[in-house]
Amino acid sequence: MKRISVAIVDKNKTILLVRRKKKEGNLQWQFPAGEIENEETTDSTAVREVFEETDVVCLPLKKLGERVHPDSQVEIHYWLTKYITGEAKVKDNLELDACKWCNPDEIRKLITSDLFEGVKNYLVSLEQS
Repeated sequence: MKRISVAIVDKNKTILLVRRKKKEGNLQWQFPAGEIENEETTDSTAVREVFEETDVVCLPLKKLGERVHPDSQVEIHYWLTKYITGEAKVKDNLELDACKWCNPDEIRKLITSDLFEGVKNYLVSLEQS
């Protein structure tokens, strides 16, 4: 089974999203993510993918959980990460055409698939803090 690590990058209560050039089903906006390579850990994959896709450096804080994604049937690992440095821009222009920092309400409007429960809970905590 394919294994993916997802980064929820928090920068002052906004979260980094990237937009795919081509939709996968109804998925277009998403969190930075990528396939876990060979001996890589799930947290190091999340950090690597954020940098490769957006030129942003982040630090893993904690794992929010994992699941088999209901749309893609892929094993997904979700990592909360902290923004460290970098100007968010599309670095992987083969797969992506946009990136932006979003508040929790914008995220709920842009992400068309079912948000993982751990991510939903984190977004609620941002709104309440």
